[in-house]
Amino acid sequence: MEFRSAPRNESAPPAGSGWLKAIAAVLAILAGIVLAFILALYIARKPVAAFLAERYLASIGIPSDIQFSALSLGGFSARVQLGPSAAPDLAADTVDVVLAYRSGILPEIVSVDAMHPTLRAKYDGDRLTFGVLQPFVDAAGAGGSNGPG
Repeated sequence: MEFRSAPRNESAPPAGSGWLKAIAAVLAILAGIVLAFILALYIARKPVAAFLAERYLASIGIPSDIQFSALSLGGFSARVQLGPSAAPDLAADTVDVVLAYRSGILPEIVSVDAMHPTLRAKYDGDRLTFGVLQPFVDAAGAGGSNGPG
């Protein structure tokens, strides 16, 4: 008596491989979406950074208009106006800031260069004030380095 095993189909995929393909496809699609989001954020980094900076300044009472011309981990360049748009208290055609990462992930400011800066101040005979920037001046005079907020 001779026993023969049923012929095997060598080209048939193993059981359950349809699920593996579906999971791989879903993961590939999710990875593509995440990469597209990261790419879009990188491309839009200048307007996003300007929006965040302007929102922060508005939260502490300083109207602003900031337009980045360069933005990287090593620093940035921007046109800056702080204060009322008709007569800003501080304006500069270009502000170049160089950053360094000496300890941890938070940058330190190495240098700030302002081209054609304008600072508006008022003297009332007793005190010199700097408009909407006065909270920063007061914080610096009190030994604070971070300003208000």
